[in-house]
Amino acid sequence: IPDAPPVVQRELLSLLGRLSTLPSGFSAINYLASEEALVRREAVRLLLRNPAERDETIMSALTDTDDRVVFAGLTVAQERCPSAGIELIEQRVDRGELDSQLRTMGIRIVAQQRTPETLAWLLSYVVTVAHWPRRSRLRPSTPEMLAALSVIAAYWGNDPAAETVITLAEQSKDLEVRARIARRGAMT
Repeated sequence: IPDAPPVVQRELLSLLGRLSTLPSGFSAINYLASEEALVRREAVRLLLRNPAERDETIMSALTDTDDRVVFAGLTVAQERCPSAGIELIEQRVDRGELDSQLRTMGIRIVAQQRTPETLAWLLSYVVTVAHWPRRSRLRPSTPEMLAALSVIAAYWGNDPAAETVITLAEQSKDLEVRARIARRGAMT
């Protein structure tokens, strides 16, 4: 496999993925560094089958430049994400390196931590302070803002730190914003 062109490498890795068990001694770890995104995608799929390589594979997928590789990593991270992965997701969401769908997935994964720091991070996507008069207001509705609002309402709906956001959302003229608050406590 290593000497084959990337297109053939991808096909061979895909064929290996169809096997119920991988050949003894084979690991796709070296293919995570391939220049070809299609090869990396197949390597991630193979490696995620092995629980011993799961966390390392998730971290590699989360740092990838290809959105579909990142998607594969986020999909598995929804079940259990290493703590370093949570930090990496936060950073990539903050820097806007991921497309909107991946950022909303990332927000939901980070929200599973349910810590005060996580709530503060989520609030930064939902509320801002108006310059004049100095008061809190909701950010414009974006998929990321709505995802953050949903998990705040679900996990922190009764937390005093989220009270202002919940009140603003309940008073919003935006039906989608109010709908996200209506599901309050649904995920707890």
